[in-house]
Amino acid sequence: MLFFAGGTCPAQSQSKSVEDRLQAMEEELLKIQQSQKDLIDLASFRAGGEKVKVGQEAPLFSFTTLDGKDFKLEDFRGKFVLLDFWSVWCQPSKEETLLMKSVQQQFAGKTNLVFVGLSLDDQAEKPAEFLKNAGIERIEGFLGNWNRDIYRKGPTRLYGVNAIPSIWLIGPDGRVLAKDLRGTAVSQAIEKALGANP
Repeated sequence: MLFFAGGTCPAQSQSKSVEDRLQAMEEELLKIQQSQKDLIDLASFRAGGEKVKVGQEAPLFSFTTLDGKDFKLEDFRGKFVLLDFWSVWCQPSKEETLLMKSVQQQFAGKTNLVFVGLSLDDQAEKPAEFLKNAGIERIEGFLGNWNRDIYRKGPTRLYGVNAIPSIWLIGPDGRVLAKDLRGTAVSQAIEKALGANP
């Protein structure tokens, strides 16, 4: 009668293979759970959650301009910043951006005020052409596709921007002074802020 003393080797290699598969399954499960959490967060955002309030610190972010320069919001610390989330494909936001030209002219001599556009167009050429034809000169960031920016937790997600145009005024200390500005409310908010900080 023969006895095989080394019969545990196949079992060990099988066990290792099972462990590897279990670990891979656990990693996959963690990815699925993270995706579910992201979807819940996104649904909360779409429902109006994650809104930044007036008086709160403006969320910091970085962006690249249409002409390829890199900026961070904190680069403008010490100045008032007017942020304009907009897009060429959105007629109301195009109209507000055109109105912004007269606002810029109104406050042209103010060195402590910066105008920043944040385009949510799919292609950088579209906002570049629109601004050039309109004669609007400002720092123009290109965020790209709006849904992609939201999913990646970019500036629109950070600010809770669910609709455009979305115009914000940020103070020199980095706090939100006004938001959801439209029409004459834009220049009024700037006048009020500058009046308190000449």
